[in-house]
Amino acid sequence: MSTYLKETAEFQPIVVTRDGTPATDFEVSLVPFGQRPGEWVPTIELDGKRGIMIENLDIGEYSIYTKIRDDPETPVLLAGRVSIR
Repeated sequence: MSTYLKETAEFQPIVVTRDGTPATDFEVSLVPFGQRPGEWVPTIELDGKRGIMIENLDIGEYSIYTKIRDDPETPVLLAGRVSIR
């Protein structure tokens, strides 16, 4: 789990692999801890890495979920957690 101060604007890289190969075509959902993923957004790319920006969040813990579309499957996985202090 990564911990950030509330005032932070920080890129959080996320690594997703498909059959051992890094994937770039996945979406993410950042939700308060204990909630299920809802709104999905595309990742952003920074320095060749995929991830999301952590900013403008209330103090608390958040879960990061990923969803990758792969015919016929659509795996949704817990990718990590962040704590805002």
